[in-house]
Amino acid sequence: MLEAIRKRPRLMYLILLVLIFPPFVMFGLEGFARMNEGAQNLATIDGKSITKAEFDEALRNRLDELRNRFGGNMDVSLFNTPALRKAMADQMVREQLQLNYQNKALLAASDQQVYDWLAAQPQFRGADGKFDAKRYKELLAARGMSEPMFEARLRASLGAQLLPIAITSTDFVPTAVANHLYDTLSQQRSVREWVLPASSFLSKVTIDEPKIKAYYDANVAQFKVEEQADIEYLVLDEAAVANLITVSDADVAAFYEQNKRQYATPEQRRASHILIQAEKSASATQKAEAKTKALSVLAEVRRQPARFADLAKQYSDDPGSKTQGGDLSFFGRGAMVPAFDQAVFAMKEGQISDLIETEYGFHIIQLTAIKPGQSKPLAEVKDALVAELRKQQAVKKFAEFVDQLNELVFKHPENFALIAQQMKLPVQKLQGLTRQTTGEAKLAVYQPKFLQAIFSEESIKSKKIIEPVEVGAGAMITGRVLQHRAATTRPLVEVASSIRTKLTQDGAQQEAEAAGAKALKSLQETGAVAGVNFSTPKTVSREQPAGYDAASLKAIFQADQKQLPAYKGIALPGQGYRILRIESVVTPTEQAQKERPQKQQQLTMQLAQVGGESAMQSLFNQWRSKAKVKLNEALLDEVKE
Repeated sequence: MLEAIRKRPRLMYLILLVLIFPPFVMFGLEGFARMNEGAQNLATIDGKSITKAEFDEALRNRLDELRNRFGGNMDVSLFNTPALRKAMADQMVREQLQLNYQNKALLAASDQQVYDWLAAQPQFRGADGKFDAKRYKELLAARGMSEPMFEARLRASLGAQLLPIAITSTDFVPTAVANHLYDTLSQQRSVREWVLPASSFLSKVTIDEPKIKAYYDANVAQFKVEEQADIEYLVLDEAAVANLITVSDADVAAFYEQNKRQYATPEQRRASHILIQAEKSASATQKAEAKTKALSVLAEVRRQPARFADLAKQYSDDPGSKTQGGDLSFFGRGAMVPAFDQAVFAMKEGQISDLIETEYGFHIIQLTAIKPGQSKPLAEVKDALVAELRKQQAVKKFAEFVDQLNELVFKHPENFALIAQQMKLPVQKLQGLTRQTTGEAKLAVYQPKFLQAIFSEESIKSKKIIEPVEVGAGAMITGRVLQHRAATTRPLVEVASSIRTKLTQDGAQQEAEAAGAKALKSLQETGAVAGVNFSTPKTVSREQPAGYDAASLKAIFQADQKQLPAYKGIALPGQGYRILRIESVVTPTEQAQKERPQKQQQLTMQLAQVGGESAMQSLFNQWRSKAKVKLNEALLDEVKE
């Protein structure tokens, strides 16, 4: 490990792991703690169970993620579908299958692999570009976790990658295949184009009244206007409640005193050490030899304390701190194994310890600095405290505000202004709301429950305020219809002009396509046509399409390179017709030739990765076919959010 004095690994904080590694994010490498052995099993995989409680927790996490992504007022129950629940269950089974195999095959990341991964992360490097132990500790501390917690879960995650990496890295792509595919993808062609714009053919199109009437009759659905309502509404959520809460200075001061530790930096100490390794599994003879060597080094340190760093580089067995002269940077209580921790926090600055024995061996410690704990003053954190107190009280008082809103609506179903004034909520208005409105998903006014209530027959007829509707976690909405417009169909006289315009443009497009097809045939047969006006040549490749769409690219590269120049035609809906003259294959530049080996290697690696991922999927399918997998799909229907 980075320093041999670290505690043994434990579970790390889940959220940071998700940010670092994607595997097993659904429910962790070992699932959740098996504290409820008698719980209902959603699935069993070769005797290993996935409980209903574990699935429910994973489902809640997924729905919370969706709620955060789309906004707090989003009704995420819309996503809680049988398809989503089945997909999650299948993913959890897949993860357990891999875990079973991983355990049987004894796949685990080594200390060196963990160290190499950490050393490669830029967020853990100092200004000199090298691993910075201080920065590493501070980053973890800022996220509320210790190094052992982080390193344990990292080890597990790296272990989970061993099999997929081994499979994907061994997939073989023949050189001939890679060469052919690279030539195909990188080939450049010189292309000219001639566009016959539809606008040039507008004068040739005549649209009479019968055509307009016929189109209207055949497409009457296009001219239907949905039922609409103009409404006013109030939204009550925890944020609105928080804005209504007043927090006194006394409350803030009391909260500060109760939570002072949260706003304090604990004492930290900086130490250097020399480790003479003697693992827990070492024999008595090996431990005795290590202790003898450690005593000898200690004697030398005491004779030359100023050379502690040099002696650490010379004698220490801790690879993580040896090159730093044994320096461990600053750390707080509990960051090290108990014996080491107790010794450091009992020492005076500059003091050198006696031998300290831990499960890793014998340590000689020098305390190099003490950074006293500091507390942020109340004035510095007051705004944050006020916001937190308001938030806490809003959660507690939200139900009271909901009751108040319900009571006001019941007593004053026609006095919207009074309710808004009493609740101190802003009146919001919206015109043209429809039953099928799909506006911003996070807005409460577009939630299905509210739409159903506001468009109810009673609401439309009475214009009274509807009962408050819950539209998300900690969010209620009420409102009333100001004006209602029934669904209708726009009359022909109102839409005749727009129909004429559309039919004229469609006719012009047809004329352009007909003229283009005729010109294309002449070019393909004779190589000439009257009025042709091709553009200057463009160099086009699949990687650099020069603005051409997929259909045009397909036409360009379908042309037989042995029969160039060639002509292809592409209809451009609403714009006209494009005739392409594919003139030649462009000889690669000298620079392109230099870049070829590297780019072809990258392509080969991508092909191998795709092949490896396919092989990995086949392996999962094979595991599942051989494993004893039982999935109780009936439990998937028992939704518990």
